Amino acid sequence: MPTVTMYFSPKSGLPKKMSYVTRLPETDFQEAREDTIFHEYKEFDGFMSVTKMTIFRDGKKYVESNPQNVTYPESIDDSEFKKPG
Repeated sequence: MPTVTMYFSPKSGLPKKMSYVTRLPETDFQEAREDTIFHEYKEFDGFMSVTKMTIFRDGKKYVESNPQNVTYPESIDDSEFKKPG
């Protein structure tokens, strides 16, 4: 399980960056550093959600995402949070 380091905006308290080292199947499980930058947020259903983020692998841009709409379920059953096994 990788250690995840989170960085937060001191002004808003929202995540600004997430970093961790992972092993990727497409590289025969060699280690790679992934950094996700959260650029923009917008409120959906009363919650602040990321509306622009970029993922970098070993310093190179890998994915850029711009969700246009976010929806949340009305409720989540407690069984979804049970520890496996």
